[in-house]
Amino acid sequence: MPGSAKVPHELYVLSDLHMGRGKNPETRRFYTLETFFWDEDFARFCDWLCRDAAARDSRFKLIFNGDTFDLLRIEPDPDAVSASEHERRFGPVHTPAQAAKTVGQILEGHRGFVAGVAQVLNAGYEVIFLPGNHDVEVQWAPVQQEVQRSVLQQVRMRYGEAAEAAAAPLLQFAPWFYHEPGRVWIEHGCQYDPENSFRYPLRGPLAQMPDALHETEQDLPLGNFFQRYLYNFFGHITFIVPTTRANMRYVKWLLLHEPRLLVQVAVSHGPFVFQVLRRLAQANRTARQVLHHTHAQELDSISQTSGLGLRLLAIDQLKEVRADAVQAVRL
Repeated sequence: MPGSAKVPHELYVLSDLHMGRGKNPETRRFYTLETFFWDEDFARFCDWLCRDAAARDSRFKLIFNGDTFDLLRIEPDPDAVSASEHERRFGPVHTPAQAAKTVGQILEGHRGFVAGVAQVLNAGYEVIFLPGNHDVEVQWAPVQQEVQRSVLQQVRMRYGEAAEAAAAPLLQFAPWFYHEPGRVWIEHGCQYDPENSFRYPLRGPLAQMPDALHETEQDLPLGNFFQRYLYNFFGHITFIVPTTRANMRYVKWLLLHEPRLLVQVAVSHGPFVFQVLRRLAQANRTARQVLHHTHAQELDSISQTSGLGLRLLAIDQLKEVRADAVQAVRL
């Protein structure tokens, strides 16, 4: 607008791509639970961003605002050779190592996405990943390292080693939000939805904890629980179901349109879901204390480094936290 101050850079914000494993390399068909089919479109979008910015001599940042990767709506690991019956049906709990492996598989199945991000970085623009409720694991160093490995390898292959070195510091990760004082605040938003919020969302240092801590699945939002332990079994006819009201509508739809499938799932998976519920009912006080302590430490650290101070603590208190899956089972 005339008379307005020129912003130092433009912001392009993408959210909820919900990428799964993409195409099966053996069948060359998409995995059943895949929801992102637009790798070529995304690559063209990134190409346009770079050409448009160069033509206007402008700068921009590309921000992925959570749920870029879907670590909930995803099939069990196809490479698992010694999985338990629980893991073969529901997939493994995402420990840091498993989450990094899964994200690597996702990026391998979405080469157009990787190529697009690589082009943006090579052109000298920042790319920032924020976590969502389906990829809260993006906070973990092993997951970030896998994203860096996949993307920077693409930069090196396409543009050379010097380009890779220049691109590396432009690929960034934030544990919660992106903030420019007086201009913009960006976060995924799941913390303001009572069925998809975490009581202790800041969990970067948990990557250093033993796998046993993650396997307790403490602080699991109800929305995450239903996606992982119920809706994935309905295959391609399902979708990402965000609320209890939507849950009921979905069940009614299945009763009307796919009653046989509903019965099959109940018979084949009902006993295993019961086992999951029984396991969740065994609250792990130690694990929840670790989650609480880690979140508090991270919150204090970010409040200082961001310059937001007590205001950030106030924002954290705005989250809509009710019963998570563990607490709901125990009620």
